[in-house]
Amino acid sequence: MILNALQTLRRKAAHALLGHDFAFRNGQFERLWGVSDYEVISVTPLSSLKTSSVWSCVRLIAGVAASLPIDVYERVGDRREKRQRHPVETLLDSQPNPEMSANAFRFASWAHFLLWGNSYARKVYSGSRLIALWLLDPRYMTVRREPSGMRELVYVYDDPETQTRTTYRQADILHIPNFSLDGINGMSVIEQAQAGVALNQIANRNAARAMSNAAKPSLNLEVPHALQEKTRAEMKERLRRESSGSASGEPLITENGSKLHVLNMPYKDALYLETIQATDEQVAMMFGVPPAMIGILSKTTSWGTGVSELKQGFLDFTLAPLLKAYEGSYDRALLSDREPEHYIKHNTGAYLRMDLLRTMQAFEVAIRSRIYSPNEARAFLDMNGYEGGDEYFAQMQDIPISAALQNTAGTEQQGGGGQ
Repeated sequence: MILNALQTLRRKAAHALLGHDFAFRNGQFERLWGVSDYEVISVTPLSSLKTSSVWSCVRLIAGVAASLPIDVYERVGDRREKRQRHPVETLLDSQPNPEMSANAFRFASWAHFLLWGNSYARKVYSGSRLIALWLLDPRYMTVRREPSGMRELVYVYDDPETQTRTTYRQADILHIPNFSLDGINGMSVIEQAQAGVALNQIANRNAARAMSNAAKPSLNLEVPHALQEKTRAEMKERLRRESSGSASGEPLITENGSKLHVLNMPYKDALYLETIQATDEQVAMMFGVPPAMIGILSKTTSWGTGVSELKQGFLDFTLAPLLKAYEGSYDRALLSDREPEHYIKHNTGAYLRMDLLRTMQAFEVAIRSRIYSPNEARAFLDMNGYEGGDEYFAQMQDIPISAALQNTAGTEQQGGGGQ
């Protein structure tokens, strides 16, 4: 029945636009849910945050992504070199504008990206130097192509505070689109999960109504003889009064052969809870988040059962593609034409290093295999290097390769001199 209800919602959602009201008037739906009047609920990216699974998914993805350090690298031949204190790194990791911390700015940017499908920020320059980024509310932004030969994008922003309309050139805007079919306008996860979110909110609303009776089960009083209508009404009122309010939880006394039966939770009430769980799982799936990571523990995942496996799977299958979208937009909009070999990268090691034992074991292997130098491993952990730590170590005696080569050369010379 839950599946049928979801299918009914999807059919109705197919004819609705994001932010429009859902009105459920289907007779079968009303009988299923016990709703006498049809329900009307509006689903928007903002109102969807009232759904616990949406709130949890957005908080998880945005929180982790916003906490990752950002580095600027330059390709030098077949190597890459980290550019310390690059202006873009300073903006994104320290303070993008005078009013916001880097974490607050990036968290809000990711929330816009996840809920509305697009994140916009206005770029501010001092001469040719980028000095600030200011978020723009995606609800008031329209993107269109300039009908000129250049076919340049223009961004039209209707400021709700100043009641003014401003048109920005593409070069003035940092635009990060989510999943897109035209490469320009990102698609909102909420728009795609709209039916499930609507059903979840209705189920929560009706579950709250059912639980407003202090979550008490229904009671049935069995009497050995027929009752007059007046007596029946008086006994019903007494039972209601003694099982609610301040008298709730007090023992009830039956007389004259009467028997009190406690009925199980009504089917429709149980269905509310099942529907909430089913739609929560659907929302988690739409965001690409393992249900266990937002507190839904009834489902298992093929990513593994341990915290480390879940974190690695979340990084590989959920975060990595989204981080790539951000990095591509950062490269295009924030790096100058004079920096064609520069690129921006999130440091995901800051996310994975929480599992200290596994991290140490991995670095031990990497250093012995000459994949990392000790200082590169320490940089991964946000630790300062030490003198001599940039050397790669040979496996046999954990000494620098240069020293091993010198020893080898010295041995050969000694051997030659003895002949």
